[in-house]
Amino acid sequence: MGGVSLCGNSTLLTPRLQVGYHLSYQDSKQTDDEMRATWATGLPGRYIGNYQLRQTVSRRMGLSAGSTLRWIISERDRINLSGTLKLQDTWDQRYHLGINNIVPLEAEGQTTYSGELERLTRAGGALSGRFPNWDGGRLKQKVTGTLTLSGDHRLPSSSAHLSWSIDHQHHEEDCPNERVVAHHLPDTEIRTEIREGHLPHLSYDEVSERSYGFRKISEKSTHLGERSYGTKAKLNAKVAEGQLTLLLSGRRLEASESDTSDKVHPLLSAHFPTFASMPKRDLTEASYLGDRGVLYCLGPLVDHRYVHDLDTWDEQRFSRTPNIPSYLPASFDVVTERADGLVKWQRDLLPDQLSLTLGSGIRGYRLSYLCHTVVENRAGEDVSGTKHYFALLPYLTLDYKTESRWLSFVSLSTDQVLPDYRVMIPYNKHSSTDHTVEMGRRELRPEYRLSASAGVRREWEGNHLSASLDWIGSHDYLYRYVDPDFTQEDFSEVIPRQKSAVPTDGHWSLETMGNAPFAQTIGLTIEAIYRLSRLSSPLLRPIGVRMEYRLTGWDTSSVETLQHARRERIPLPGIGHHRLSSAIDYSTELWGVTITGEYASDRCVSVGESAIDDLYESSSLRLSTEAHAKLSDHFSLTFRGDNLLNTPTRLYQGSGDFLYQLAYEGPRLTLGFRYTLPD
Repeated sequence: MGGVSLCGNSTLLTPRLQVGYHLSYQDSKQTDDEMRATWATGLPGRYIGNYQLRQTVSRRMGLSAGSTLRWIISERDRINLSGTLKLQDTWDQRYHLGINNIVPLEAEGQTTYSGELERLTRAGGALSGRFPNWDGGRLKQKVTGTLTLSGDHRLPSSSAHLSWSIDHQHHEEDCPNERVVAHHLPDTEIRTEIREGHLPHLSYDEVSERSYGFRKISEKSTHLGERSYGTKAKLNAKVAEGQLTLLLSGRRLEASESDTSDKVHPLLSAHFPTFASMPKRDLTEASYLGDRGVLYCLGPLVDHRYVHDLDTWDEQRFSRTPNIPSYLPASFDVVTERADGLVKWQRDLLPDQLSLTLGSGIRGYRLSYLCHTVVENRAGEDVSGTKHYFALLPYLTLDYKTESRWLSFVSLSTDQVLPDYRVMIPYNKHSSTDHTVEMGRRELRPEYRLSASAGVRREWEGNHLSASLDWIGSHDYLYRYVDPDFTQEDFSEVIPRQKSAVPTDGHWSLETMGNAPFAQTIGLTIEAIYRLSRLSSPLLRPIGVRMEYRLTGWDTSSVETLQHARRERIPLPGIGHHRLSSAIDYSTELWGVTITGEYASDRCVSVGESAIDDLYESSSLRLSTEAHAKLSDHFSLTFRGDNLLNTPTRLYQGSGDFLYQLAYEGPRLTLGFRYTLPD
């Protein structure tokens, strides 16, 4: 990865009118590998195994530009106008190999292996002339722009301070044409026979006829557009021997998304065997693709494909392959309006020692949506609706500062957490590449939190030491759990209320998002920052050490969910989370180096319907570094390395299933330089 940035400041016409600007460019290439293994209980006496290997090679190019105009009207009044624009193009090459097998438990039986191979192929708009090595990539474009007008005023003859801002944000995300070619690998049967007095006998047979009609080509085009408008005003003034703060803000978001996914299946397929020396291989295949023509594919000897387009196609004459879903367009339009208010009063009960803060937040939310849903080949009805939310959120904080500079605090507060608008509407999103279906629940409600925390903190000579203990109680707690035994029949009945994942092997797993009556969280945080500036050695003085540890434990009551299309209540008794982050930096006036390591782990007992046996664990260890060197007053070099060490793993055991996932992300190296223009 490489990057370059340019920034500067200048004065226009008068010293009261200043302009600042920056321009940066980044180009990166990264390879991500993922390995997943799943074992599940299928029919009585059988195990079903699934192995997934994925590799994604990505190249991203980004351009960012911004400018700020400052108008100093007087010492009390200032006006700022700032804007940013970000562009990003992404090319992806993805390969996916999945292998499925069914293993019998009896001594005499057969084992069937099958698989699927996917490759992300050439996309519309691929720049093969400029980037010859990226012909097989997906072109994805993102454009983000912001424009903000703000002001800062101190009212004359009073202690009041007024600040305000008006902003506009725009985000566009396009994937013009994503094409995936998937090949169903020939099934292989291995039969094992154990007879009395004899050694085991193995027989091998490749069942190639099962692969008829299993070549699939999928195409997908998506567009996401978001526009938002926001206003904010804040007033500080002295009232009743205390400091009064009033804050009002509002935001309107207009979002639309269109997802056009088309599965093109070989409606008629013919296989021609190769020579006698290779009786189990196909040399030539001709597949009729309906209105997209006929696909002629020469086998492993010659890698050559071409499509003969047909002018007309009568859809009624042919039927699609019944066991491969057909994806149809889906879209939605959303308008959300949100208003937030804050009233806060702060007063010193004891000068420089004890202070009290009382306040309350006011939050209103309105969601209006129009959604077109699609399930398989059946187009759903357009769904529209409006939701309203309103909440008062009071809080209290008491701070006490001792003569030894230790600061202790106690706080009690309430909060409201709203899900993303794409979760709160019944939207169905079909992805032709990873075979997932996403849908939000109609009645998903916001999460209300009651928090209590206490802690101590001390700061001296650039050093910092703090410890805090917090408790959070949640009503209508948003949770997720996985049901790996969900069947296709159950899925068809419950899909309007769920968020689900559909693996390619036909084993349907369900991830549910819903509301629990109550959940409580206890957390412990310890943070320390210490610089060795008081040491006598000049080589050790620039060293700084930072460490942060966070321990979180959850405890939830029984939750109501949908299990096999039936409402049931299941307990979620325990979840634990650990996170340890430490860093060492060495900084001087001319250069500096920072090395950061972070370890995180999650452990959850009783996730599924079995309250004792289910176990979910995940852990990750990451190492990164950052360095900078100042060559002159205007020129500096920067280096950043992320994921130098990265080992994220995930383990799930429960209900007879075993899932192990290792998603390794390759290192990301950034080398750039920065030049600051003189004033």
